[in-house]
Amino acid sequence: MEDQAMSSKEQEIRAVGIPSAAMMGVAKIGVRDYFTMEHLWNARHNAELCAEREAALVADGFRGIDRAVRAFALAGILESVAFLEALVNSVWQDAVDDDPESPNPNPHLEGLSAQSIARLRELWKTERVERSLSVLDKYQVALTCADQRPINLGEAPGQIVAAIILFRNDLMHFKPKVQWTHEVHRLEDRLRPRLTDNPLLNPNPWFPHHMLSASGAKLAYETSREFGELWWQRMGFVWDHFKTFDEMTAQVPSNRSP
Repeated sequence: MEDQAMSSKEQEIRAVGIPSAAMMGVAKIGVRDYFTMEHLWNARHNAELCAEREAALVADGFRGIDRAVRAFALAGILESVAFLEALVNSVWQDAVDDDPESPNPNPHLEGLSAQSIARLRELWKTERVERSLSVLDKYQVALTCADQRPINLGEAPGQIVAAIILFRNDLMHFKPKVQWTHEVHRLEDRLRPRLTDNPLLNPNPWFPHHMLSASGAKLAYETSREFGELWWQRMGFVWDHFKTFDEMTAQVPSNRSP
């Protein structure tokens, strides 16, 4: 009998297990990350590095191609356009992921009507719309969804941003071509009046050398920001994305001790 009782107790002990995480209802934590302003910060940072490097070379009397200057300028231009893409894509995606029944609405969409958000959501769910619209088309269609007038791309900053995007595309999908000194590149008339000539190089050929300069990187950063701010205000957003950008620091220390 004693052996039987012991056996029964052992079986009873083994039957008691540790509840799983699912049974205990462990809370899940999710973070919605936005990289938009990282791109803009990178654009400004590279434009500043480019200006410092170029000024030092001019002071030293150097003339010619400096790969560091070109690298900083190119990075500044690429990041400026990446910012433009990320800014508008984030709004469209926020609209898609928005739950109108949620008690905690996305603060990034505050200022848009429920109807505007619904229009953005339904359009973006159509893959053809998402994939076929150009960067600037996404901005213009979003304004239409918000019952706002489109931005005039025939004047600054829209006209300049459009040219900078084309310049980025030409470099990203570069195809070699003979450039004659007497020929004017298709983007030269649109960008050259906004730039100072590259002090390290001869005036011709213009493409891509004079855009790959401190002046070109600065133009890309400043104009992309100006265009983004204009669109953001016209959409009617309450969230001040650009105030957040202006408060960004070069470092974000963790709370963990070494």
